[in-house]
Amino acid sequence: MIGEGDSYEIHDEDSVILRDEACRVTRTLPVSDQRIEPQGNSVLNFEFDTEFGPYKLRLDFDRTAENNKFYAMSRKFFERATGRKVPSEAYRVLLQREAIPKPIDITLTKYEDGNVFLTEIRFVRDEKLESFRYDPNY
Repeated sequence: MIGEGDSYEIHDEDSVILRDEACRVTRTLPVSDQRIEPQGNSVLNFEFDTEFGPYKLRLDFDRTAENNKFYAMSRKFFERATGRKVPSEAYRVLLQREAIPKPIDITLTKYEDGNVFLTEIRFVRDEKLESFRYDPNY
């Protein structure tokens, strides 16, 4: 029996897990082709062709950008994809864009709010399967 002033918390973990699964829809699509176009002195625009059409990704390698989380994600992707450190000048990354391998597939995740993010890119580098994951909440 619970007396007055006693309290306890109810944890319904099954509902929490169900809600999390219901909020996200994930789909992995094979990539048939990749195009990389430079923009300005620090941006690479990627276009990945899939059977459902093209999907784009824009990476900015400018360290001095207002929001440096995008630079951090771009740097991590470049290093994972090429096995090289990011050059100190952004334009040198653009010159090395051919070193970025074409992905095997990309994973798209649709969140509860309707936004769709490219959340994973898988590719082969040095005969080894590599994966780069992006967390939009980062």
